[in-house]
Amino acid sequence: MRLRTYFSALLMVIMMTTFASADWILTHHYKLDETTGTTAYDSVGTVNGTLKVASGTAGFSFDDDATAGHIDGALKFTGTDNHIIDLGGDALAVGTNDFKISMWVKRGTIGTRQGLWGQSENTQWNPGSMWARFEATTNLLRFIVDKGNSGSGDSQFEVFSTSDITDTAWHQLEFARTYSAVNNETTYAIYIDGALDNSAVDPGTPYPITGDDGAVFGSYTRTNTNSFDGLIDDIRIYGVPEPSSVVLLCLGLFSLMFTRRR
Repeated sequence: MRLRTYFSALLMVIMMTTFASADWILTHHYKLDETTGTTAYDSVGTVNGTLKVASGTAGFSFDDDATAGHIDGALKFTGTDNHIIDLGGDALAVGTNDFKISMWVKRGTIGTRQGLWGQSENTQWNPGSMWARFEATTNLLRFIVDKGNSGSGDSQFEVFSTSDITDTAWHQLEFARTYSAVNNETTYAIYIDGALDNSAVDPGTPYPITGDDGAVFGSYTRTNTNSFDGLIDDIRIYGVPEPSSVVLLCLGLFSLMFTRRR
């Protein structure tokens, strides 16, 4: 009896821990170590990126824009021709799930608005979109989720970094969303060089990110002119495991433990 009680308590802890916090799982990884072509390969998932020119005339390819990076190779963005890595599909259409986006950047021009990544719902401002960028003048990072009607500034939830980045050194930038079922609140956070810089809490469940216009890196939409100027390396997208499988396993063990032997 005591043994069963012990295992019951242990299984409850496992289930509660699963719901409360799950380890990040790498779902997409773009090393950007290619040297030819226009494909940024996903080394973990199946969503390869395509190098495109959203506006302007200059070409964009690993043949011309590959360079030394923080980890092996990197990709150079001019900031003037709206070069993007177009992931298409739903690489960042995370719904209501937790996620984290990690990337290494080395700024070129300082003091201008520059997009880093985005997942758009038809257009930049529609509900279900999200993106991140450097702000002009302040050089702060801004992480935005659009929850309202189409139009700039409508029902956006956002968090700004407290630290600016005004140098041209390599920095790791991370943007994360996590939901606490216990408190029924969603936290949006910005990390710089592995440390939490700032976070903001949005009451309630996460707003669903659908973004049928697809994901891009190097800007925050396919058509926006505020593209990144500098180098980008080692893009990683993380998710968390669905708790259902773990819970079902625990419930099965409960059933086995309390079923009398025949």
